[in-house]
Amino acid sequence: MPSLLVLCHANQFRSVVTEYALRARLDMSAWQVASAGVWAEPGLPAVRGLAEWSGLADIAGHRSRALEAALLEAADLILVMERGQKEALALEFPSAAGRVYLLSEMSARIAYDIPDPALGRENPQRLIAEIIGLVEKGLPRIVALAEANAGKRA
Repeated sequence: MPSLLVLCHANQFRSVVTEYALRARLDMSAWQVASAGVWAEPGLPAVRGLAEWSGLADIAGHRSRALEAALLEAADLILVMERGQKEALALEFPSAAGRVYLLSEMSARIAYDIPDPALGRENPQRLIAEIIGLVEKGLPRIVALAEANAGKRA
């Protein structure tokens, strides 16, 4: 069963939207999808309003989770939001380096950072639409990479 892990800073917005958008589009009896925060405080809810803004109702029960080495080791594909996160993971967890990609790399011709809305420079609804669009456009590549990596690790 292929496993996806989605990471952002706090696991309260970007990785949550990505996780639940993937869950809505994949057969969850055949996939494992989780999210965590590279620097998250465990147990916090998703940003207020995120379930309503995104239309992904399951987000309402989400609680943040901090990144742990076991999560990385279990994941066939790891999606991050920023180049700095990708670089940090490659340095701290070299065994995961070949499985870490920016979400934007899955569908965009040019890889770019997805900004953190906590910095206050982004419209949350626009950012949600962008993330969901990246998941939809990138889903074939996400599936292919995760399945290929799962096959190598089996």
